[in-house]
Amino acid sequence: MSRVGRTPITVPSGVSVTIADDAITVSGSKGTLSQFTMPDISVKQEGEHIIVSRANDQPKVRAKHGLMRALLNNMVVGVDKGFSKKL
Repeated sequence: MSRVGRTPITVPSGVSVTIADDAITVSGSKGTLSQFTMPDISVKQEGEHIIVSRANDQPKVRAKHGLMRALLNNMVVGVDKGFSKKL
């Protein structure tokens, strides 16, 4: 299992996550972001955590597993703290 993908995402207070059939919406003080789920990747919310899992161990699905988890984590951080780049 992917090391990135198996780590649960902690949802901070003030951030709400809505998981529909094929879309995930994350809302917070900085705005709202949404992302479609990828084939063979399932996303579920358990309490204050988001769990990303995959259907099989094919190489492309394994890559999408880590990618989906990273995208969702960036969405949670973005609506909570925002994004800034210091030069």
